[in-house]
Amino acid sequence: MNNFITKGEFDQFEKRIDQKLDTIEGKVDGLPERLDDKIKLHFEIMKTSQMKWFIGVSLALAGLAGRVFGLY
Repeated sequence: MNNFITKGEFDQFEKRIDQKLDTIEGKVDGLPERLDDKIKLHFEIMKTSQMKWFIGVSLALAGLAGRVFGLY
């Protein structure tokens, strides 16, 4: 008889499982908004990084062109 559980124990396990499933469901429900926020943040970071890279390359090319054409 030690291998079996009682109805009360089963109900307790069922409640715990239901609570865990509710927790998981709550996390999954909020996932699209969180992912959208993270994607927007990464796009902003990438945009600023790309702008810095573009300005640096432009300055380097302008300096190289000035040196080649003898402006300074």
